[in-house]
Amino acid sequence: PEPEPEPADIHKQCGETQHQEMEEDSDKDAKPASSDSTEETTVKDSALDLKFTALHFGKVKGEPYGCVQFKEDGITIPLKDPLGESLSLTVVQSELKRYGVWECTALTDHSEANTLLLLWVSPAQAQLIQKELSPVYPVEESTKASEFVLLELCEAADGQLCELLARLMGEMAQRNGEAGLQEPLSRAEGFSLLRKHTWYPCLLSLLGLDQGQSPEPDDSQSPQEEQDQPSLPSPQENSSLPIPRYTLCHRRVNNSFSISIALKPNKPLIPHQYRGPPTKLILFPPPPTKGGISVTSEDLECLENGEFLNDVIIDFYLKYLLLETAPKKVAERTHVFSSFFYKQLTRKDNPNEEAANISAQHRRHHRVKTWTRHIDIFTKDYLFVPVNQESHWYLAVICFPWLEEPQSEEWTTQAVPKSGPHKTCQGKPGGHTTGDKGGLNGFMKTATANRCGNSPDITGRTESSICSLSALRLRSSCSLLDCTQMTCQRERVCKRPCILIMDSLKLSSHERTVKLLRDYLQVEWEVRRGTPRKFTSEQMSGSHCRVPLQDNSSDCGIYLLQYVESFLQDPVVHFDLPLRLERWFPRQEVKRKRDKIRDLVLQLYSQQRSCT
Repeated sequence: PEPEPEPADIHKQCGETQHQEMEEDSDKDAKPASSDSTEETTVKDSALDLKFTALHFGKVKGEPYGCVQFKEDGITIPLKDPLGESLSLTVVQSELKRYGVWECTALTDHSEANTLLLLWVSPAQAQLIQKELSPVYPVEESTKASEFVLLELCEAADGQLCELLARLMGEMAQRNGEAGLQEPLSRAEGFSLLRKHTWYPCLLSLLGLDQGQSPEPDDSQSPQEEQDQPSLPSPQENSSLPIPRYTLCHRRVNNSFSISIALKPNKPLIPHQYRGPPTKLILFPPPPTKGGISVTSEDLECLENGEFLNDVIIDFYLKYLLLETAPKKVAERTHVFSSFFYKQLTRKDNPNEEAANISAQHRRHHRVKTWTRHIDIFTKDYLFVPVNQESHWYLAVICFPWLEEPQSEEWTTQAVPKSGPHKTCQGKPGGHTTGDKGGLNGFMKTATANRCGNSPDITGRTESSICSLSALRLRSSCSLLDCTQMTCQRERVCKRPCILIMDSLKLSSHERTVKLLRDYLQVEWEVRRGTPRKFTSEQMSGSHCRVPLQDNSSDCGIYLLQYVESFLQDPVVHFDLPLRLERWFPRQEVKRKRDKIRDLVLQLYSQQRSCT
């Protein structure tokens, strides 16, 4: 049959203005296929596209630059800046707490919006959104970021839209373990949340409510259901609840001691705080091994919840992972730099260094040249570089520094029998595939920017049937981890010289970090091998890995340690950039990491003390 005319739906209206992230493949030129019963069935990166008229974030009101897109890894909201350019916001699925969808009853005149979508995000995600909006919409630095994002949608809040949103949020909840996404917030719960917020007057107006007014019950709820509807406790109610925290009480009277455990100690008892000098607990690795790291009682305090990890704990646990837990074959191919390495590499020149008649990259290399005097890093496959910038930890992994171009090799230890097309790696030194311009500042722009001669692998992914909701289409996909030693199901894998960035906050592009590490490798090669070699952005590309993200502002160091631990236990073997590692490890494993490290230090303390 002849193709029907294209329906005037959301995809047609927004297809030319949708703004994709750098890592996603653009499909603007894909031609839709039509049928008698459904709209076009072109496979898109987003599972659900919704047209919206405005975004509200605190006191900021943003104009749309396309459709809000519900993707596998989060929600993308394209906005228009004052110059008419696109500004893309992303709400990561792991940072989404709850959501609500209701009809609009009071909006600005001549508004096309019919529905309000409320997104309740984590404080870390709220700070990131505020930072991304600040260049366009000035915000006071001291202002606490709003944890609520309100979207005015054009689609009516009917049962089908609610069902589709519930399905998508349910899938996010299963992937992320966030039970709150299983059920949407009611209108009453949304009002209860917003009225506690700093900017609630401007947000409540969108719900058609005054500051002292209570929301009307939903028509769909019976009086009994409304009565049974759980309400969110207020901060005052929370403060009155007993905190499930027990205290060890120690009394001394003359030569008698008594110890008890109480929920609320008596007033005469005062909290004990050690006020003496830090006590040395362990030295790891212990003598006669050289280069041991000393951990003190003061270092142990940074393992309390909400505290930032210091460099001692970072270096100790990284060395413990490499020497004690990593498989022997992986450990032999790995080198872990100290947390001071990058800090020393990038510090400011002193007057003597400034007076030296050598290039800046040679001056930087001279500061750390003795750090590798006993090891040739070009015999290693993986170099781990912990980086701390502005009190934020993230990880850089230099992969295959000895390689000059991608290599394809047979993969024999497959997780399960391989099915699907034959994969090859057809790289040429310094070359690009069609359309690859190298990305921004040497970073891989998309998955198609790699030099492996194949399209992104879709093995293991499934697609649901296309659902019709006026102009909406839903595609459910399941992206499985398939690039590591335990999960790779390919016949051939691609090794690629690259610098991977693993950042649990994803605050910036880190292009300067990658450039400085390339400069270091270039001088180290000249010193170690005695021959010149260029480490360019084309030959040693940088790439941001899609990794699990933190849900607070203090666990960046914990996530860095987990990235290294997961890499050593299950190394990446197929380097099809950018790496999809969102399901590398469960969040519960990170939540237990502080206690795990503390118990490890105390266990080693007991062992070393018994030996002496």
